[in-house]
Amino acid sequence: MTDSILLSIIIWIRRGPTVGEDIERCLSTLLQGAVPQTLAVAELLFVEDVADQDSKNLVEKLAAQSDIAIHYVPVQNSGPGLARNLAAERAQGQYLAFFDTRCQVTPAWIDAFRIAVVEKPDAAVMYGPVLSDAPPIYPFIHSCQLQDNPVRSVNIVFERSFFDALGGYDPTLSYWAFEWDMIERAKQMACRMVYVDGMSIGYPPTYQSPEYFNFSKLMRIVERSGYLMKKHPRSEAITHNFLLFRFQAAHFFIRLLPLGLLWVTSPLKTLLIFLFWNVVLDATRLIVLQLQLMRARFNIRESDAVQYLLWNWSLDVGLFLRQLLLIPYRFC
Repeated sequence: MTDSILLSIIIWIRRGPTVGEDIERCLSTLLQGAVPQTLAVAELLFVEDVADQDSKNLVEKLAAQSDIAIHYVPVQNSGPGLARNLAAERAQGQYLAFFDTRCQVTPAWIDAFRIAVVEKPDAAVMYGPVLSDAPPIYPFIHSCQLQDNPVRSVNIVFERSFFDALGGYDPTLSYWAFEWDMIERAKQMACRMVYVDGMSIGYPPTYQSPEYFNFSKLMRIVERSGYLMKKHPRSEAITHNFLLFRFQAAHFFIRLLPLGLLWVTSPLKTLLIFLFWNVVLDATRLIVLQLQLMRARFNIRESDAVQYLLWNWSLDVGLFLRQLLLIPYRFC
């Protein structure tokens, strides 16, 4: 580690159809208007959990044109935790900051971080707001509205020796679980975690097509969630996040109301009533969602709307089954 580098900014390359544009936009936002004194204390490391030659070529091209040290860290099929850990091993900074390529990090963020280091030298973890122009609208809009909650995978900074003491991220956990685990372990070590309002970043909302019920994926989620609950059995935050059972149960039983007719009528008639009932429920939901999306300047794609009407019932059933399968882990 060199004393001249205060901050290593580790940026996970989020895969997608616009990955090249995301890398360029992330870097240009960070460097635009930055003064040499700001850039001199930092380095950038781009890492992705599936190495891609196009990403590597683009990062190396941008590195040749930039005044800041930029590195590409190739990792093969590692998962998000291990990818970040390997990038951290390559990093030279006294602090490690984690982002992804959709984050809008400005030079003002680095300046706010430098001030926080001086004013709060004993802070082992620092984090700031992650704000999107639109709220998350499940299942169509992915966005962030994070402020004083430290559980996140972006806009979080670890003091290097503390990160090493924690052992880095748990490489066995998936995209939504490794951040919960990291913060729980940090809490157990009674470290000082500091929220810094000036360390604010933007996170553009993105439209996504819903993913419907998949049994193998459901079982992977149950396995990883259960592992996390067993690893941190005293964490009320984790239990509350993964066991919102009453809410899911209500949706599940409302959807299954017509199946009670099996006792008094024919299976075919019950099936038709079940399908009609659920299409009516989801059509009402779809109208409400479209009104919300319009306020956020988005529209639901026609193909997604049709699939939502046909298959959205499987999302509620899948969520209910997930909660049901996780109950035993609560008492293990």
